[in-house]
Amino acid sequence: MTKHAVMTTSAPGAGASSAGVSGAGVSGVETVRVWDPLVRVFHGSLVLAFFGAYMLGDDGDALHQALDYAVLGLVAVRPARR
Repeated sequence: MTKHAVMTTSAPGAGASSAGVSGAGVSGVETVRVWDPLVRVFHGSLVLAFFGAYMLGDDGDALHQALDYAVLGLVAVRPARR
């Protein structure tokens, strides 16, 4: 379910064959970031808050509620898909 955070592309005319490009040893290969740091922090925070609240169950009263509100807030402020 997790997507890779980086992808590699080769420059046109870099000598890569169409049969199978591994990217190893090909000159002109660059790394393009797919997710910016803000997206990574958002998703990490959402996962930590959700599973923290889940693991606490009903025993963690105040902390459980704070994590619930954090999840609710993160979901409420996330940008809509284009």
